[in-house]
Amino acid sequence: MTFGPGAAPGTPALDDKSNLFTIGGGVVLNGLSAGLEIYAEGYLQFGAAGQFIDAGSEEEAKGRGKAGQVGFEYRVDSERAIWFGVNVTYVSGDGDNQADDENVDSFLSYENVRDLMILEDQYFGFDVDVNYTAFKISGGVSFNVGQGKNNLELMGIVGICRANEDIQNGAENEEDLGNEFDLVVKYHLNKQVMLKFGFAYITGSDIMEEAMGGSASDDSDDKGFLWSLGFDAA
Repeated sequence: MTFGPGAAPGTPALDDKSNLFTIGGGVVLNGLSAGLEIYAEGYLQFGAAGQFIDAGSEEEAKGRGKAGQVGFEYRVDSERAIWFGVNVTYVSGDGDNQADDENVDSFLSYENVRDLMILEDQYFGFDVDVNYTAFKISGGVSFNVGQGKNNLELMGIVGICRANEDIQNGAENEEDLGNEFDLVVKYHLNKQVMLKFGFAYITGSDIMEEAMGGSASDDSDDKGFLWSLGFDAA
């Protein structure tokens, strides 16, 4: 991998010197109270995260990424399978000009997190998976429809997200990724087929507004929404 500006077109990739290590672990705690689960995990990265070109010389980029999450989920013992949870996720970012800094502080990479449809989802949204902190509150409930047992699920989540390092958009430096609310409805027709409806709304996203042109563009806005309708078959 070659990092940062300064690598001219045609410069050979120096991937034979990339040697990045990730170490970490986690814990899940049950039994303190019926239906309560507490969890935490954390990771550190070290080693060679590639190279960058500085004044014509090859400099090794040192990996220093960090990531982790902590939270709990509580399931109410009831016919409607009511649950709620709280989660805090942190993934480090790199706010330095890589040409002047030998460290790669971004965590490479914490993929497959898609609790939030607009900010995190890799299919519908921005697929944010580095340089952010997210505080999430979620919950759900199930209902019996027809002859089914808990075959209608409702789930909602609120996420408050900020960039750990300012993101530069033109002349502006922003850190507000936005505040998002999602609602998901799942209807299980049978064990093999599930219908799914999702609605997401985001507001206060200065980064999104600046990416669309900022105050100079009439079409830019710090809020937006999306909805989806589909099915899963197994």
